[in-house]
Amino acid sequence: MTPRIGLLTVFVGDLPDYVGLFLLSCGANPLFDVHVVSNREPPLALPSNVYWHRETLDRFNERAQATLDLPVNVQKPYKLCDFKPTFGTVYRDLLGRYEFWGYCDVDMVWGNVSHFLDDTILDGVDVYSVAGPGFLSGAFTLFRNTGPSARLFERSPNYERVLLSSDFHAFDEVCYRWGGPSDVSVLAKEGQPVSLTDVAHRAHEEGVLRLRTPRVLAEPSFSWDHRFRLTWDGERLVWTRSDQEVILCHFVHNKVEPFFTFPSWNRYPDHYTVSWAGLRASGDPDRSSVRVVLDDMPRALAWGGSRVLSKIRHWVPQLRDGLR
Repeated sequence: MTPRIGLLTVFVGDLPDYVGLFLLSCGANPLFDVHVVSNREPPLALPSNVYWHRETLDRFNERAQATLDLPVNVQKPYKLCDFKPTFGTVYRDLLGRYEFWGYCDVDMVWGNVSHFLDDTILDGVDVYSVAGPGFLSGAFTLFRNTGPSARLFERSPNYERVLLSSDFHAFDEVCYRWGGPSDVSVLAKEGQPVSLTDVAHRAHEEGVLRLRTPRVLAEPSFSWDHRFRLTWDGERLVWTRSDQEVILCHFVHNKVEPFFTFPSWNRYPDHYTVSWAGLRASGDPDRSSVRVVLDDMPRALAWGGSRVLSKIRHWVPQLRDGLR
């Protein structure tokens, strides 16, 4: 029997270490099917609800050109994030049979999604996301596959300009306007990009669709936050201190920061923890805080040096221009 939900993620380039953890957590959630589009081979035997599709960036451009009727020419893989809202159209051949289509990231692990999404929730919603009131998340957002929600991106008055731009706009979220949804008419008049969050919020206010955006994900701001600790107890992913359950943990910052490591598990463990030092299952080698710092110090110094150099490269031209 086909699940009500079909998710899709596109990842072009060398697969990072955490992809295997993402795939294993997908297998623990038969509530949905997950379609992964990549130009690489899968890193492990796939769970029964995960489907792997080999495609290049050129093939994506061909698909998008044909389905969106636009001269799409994505050159940098990260730009694909702007196209997430179009996946239900671009990959209609994969997602068309589901009642809901959605996108997700691979730098994350799922909790027990069925504890957040059941038939009652799905029957009463057209767009569902997890980042908090009024926001749509690039990590996980769902759309009813019929009606105005199916092609919600088309309600942005300048989506074509955003998609065809070589710059990344965070169109799938808020176009970097973190203060909250903005007035679509004002943005369009000012020539600013109108994000998916903006149009979803407006459509909800006008009664065009039903939007639900609870804050139910864990998304730590930096990996060395000692307060950050989650536990997968075999059934739920919860904040260890409060026992509050989350639908997923998004490693948006942790994946690149020092001291945070991903284990090389070949199966989904029954229990594990997520802390500032990374993921650890029962039986894994125990590392004290001192050992974590000492082991990862070379990587931390390299990371810090690269950040400093990046800031210098950013500010020197501006300082030079200011002195002229």
